[in-house]
Amino acid sequence: LMAMVALFYRATLLDFSERTALVSRRLFNDSEAGKFKTENIQLASDLRSEFLHFSNYWFFDELANKDEEQEHFQLQSENYRLHETKTQIDNEIEKLSESLHNYYQFRNTESINRLAMVSMILGAGAVATGFFGMNFGREFANTFFEPVGGRETIHWVAILFVTMMSLGTIAFGV
Repeated sequence: LMAMVALFYRATLLDFSERTALVSRRLFNDSEAGKFKTENIQLASDLRSEFLHFSNYWFFDELANKDEEQEHFQLQSENYRLHETKTQIDNEIEKLSESLHNYYQFRNTESINRLAMVSMILGAGAVATGFFGMNFGREFANTFFEPVGGRETIHWVAILFVTMMSLGTIAFGV
């Protein structure tokens, strides 16, 4: 029975090793392309969760209470290199998970940088309009805000300019 368990462990670990290599290759190809595909990310997450389930639920170092049986299983484990293989696969899966974590962290950093840039542009516009709106009157107000006597063209050019800047900022944000 212990020989069957040892063979089950060996076969399962070899399966995990093969699947880890395949997922790793798919993620490497995605990395070269510059964008990870959702299905490959899901494969890596599924692989990690299945390996954790196997490690915590199925894999045991000791299967018996008697010293003689424990030694017998230990010899089988050493011959099948179960612990070395399990440690190696665990490290590989952890590296896959870490690379995905780094990818998501990079994406989040890029998003925050874009948001900061849009905030700076919109904030600068808000400061400028607040400053000009409160501090300029008379001739400036008559030219741009309340045109009279042939200054309508300047008024409409200013409105067009502000509208184009606003649309440009929104387009840049998108």
